[in-house]
Amino acid sequence: MTKPSEQPTSTGPRSPTKWDVYCPEEDLNVLMLFPTKEAATRAASEHNAQFTPPHTAHWAVHTPGDEDPPPLTEAQREAFKQNESDFAELENHSRSVREAADSRLREADYEPGGP
Repeated sequence: MTKPSEQPTSTGPRSPTKWDVYCPEEDLNVLMLFPTKEAATRAASEHNAQFTPPHTAHWAVHTPGDEDPPPLTEAQREAFKQNESDFAELENHSRSVREAADSRLREADYEPGGP
């Protein structure tokens, strides 16, 4: 990660604004590439809470640089979207299986999570 003062300025086409978390105590961007200022603010709060005394990290506008990951292709975005959907479906199925298993145990006079 680089300090904001060391990040090159962009001369290419403008892309949607991304947000980083800059920590003055560490004098660098500790977390990078949040899609919204609110997400960066939440991440900064979580970062700050890890330290005693708390750090004073805050959001900063991301300046594109060599460390940035390459942009995703449409096929990659679609693959991530499908994966997210599949994992959500798996989580729902897993939850319903757990609930059914707990119900069967209760019906058999056995409390789930017991000895």
